[in-house]
Amino acid sequence: MRAESSSDPAQPDQTSPPHRERRLADLARRQHGLLTHAQLLGLGVARSTVHDRVTAARLHQLYRGVYALGHRSLTLEARLLAAVLACGPDALLSHRSALVLFGVCKPRAEAIHVTSPTSRGGRDPRIQAHRSRSLPQTDTTRHQGIPTTAVPRALIDLAADSGCQDRELGRALDEATYLGLVNPRSLAARLAQLPPRRGLRRLQRLLAAERPPARTRSGLEDRFLELVAASALPRPLTNHRLNTPEGSFEVDFYWPEAALVVETDGRRAHGSARRFNADRDRDQRLGVAGLRVFRFSAEHVFEQPQQTMRRLAALLRIAAAARWHTRP
Repeated sequence: MRAESSSDPAQPDQTSPPHRERRLADLARRQHGLLTHAQLLGLGVARSTVHDRVTAARLHQLYRGVYALGHRSLTLEARLLAAVLACGPDALLSHRSALVLFGVCKPRAEAIHVTSPTSRGGRDPRIQAHRSRSLPQTDTTRHQGIPTTAVPRALIDLAADSGCQDRELGRALDEATYLGLVNPRSLAARLAQLPPRRGLRRLQRLLAAERPPARTRSGLEDRFLELVAASALPRPLTNHRLNTPEGSFEVDFYWPEAALVVETDGRRAHGSARRFNADRDRDQRLGVAGLRVFRFSAEHVFEQPQQTMRRLAALLRIAAAARWHTRP
């Protein structure tokens, strides 16, 4: 009798090229289209084959030992993860780059911040490498499949960055609070337990202000809000959603007690005839809903700040005197 073969023809060969390619594709799909040199070798791809695939443009080298599979059309998440992979298996996205991943800060052209136990990746100008021998588990997480510091730790790290101005840090704190990623009281309690470190007092000072989240969308809105604070005027709700019988509207600034809405208009965003007419229709519908709407241009805010704040103060006094209490 002939002995049975030890291999089951119904089972796929785990070492066959087609199976290996499927595993490579599955891994790359989980990693935003990326593979590392160590992963390629671990799945049975020979070193010479890796070189051949790079030459044939089947793999595109992004950093030393980090490749994009098939093309270089990378998403934001892929660019961030590539920098993390280039810094080793224990590396984490951190500082402002971690906040970009969570949607707290907007992307901009700068080196990607990565924290790891070693200085690996520090020689690449596209990576701002930070070294930390240990991070508490509560400071680490994964988001969009990317190892990263948690938002509270990222804010602490951002506060320690001398290149970060108070306005940017405050805006990041406000946005993280608005998105529900941090609780100001919990964060303040945590900071009180930390040993002294750079940036800690600055973040504590911002938290102690106990202001509602100021979620702005532009430098024009930032500047307007700064002028309001400097003039000791009541702080408005920012980018607030109003649901009225005339429709739902997101307004730049809103004072509920005065039923007052202020819109700040940049020339580029509101300069077309179509946009001009749409804005006026929107203002009329808000007026029908019982709200007073006023608009300040970029020229008002940047070139005539004192006059603009005097007018705003007068508007708030008039609204308070009229006691427009019709609220959506």
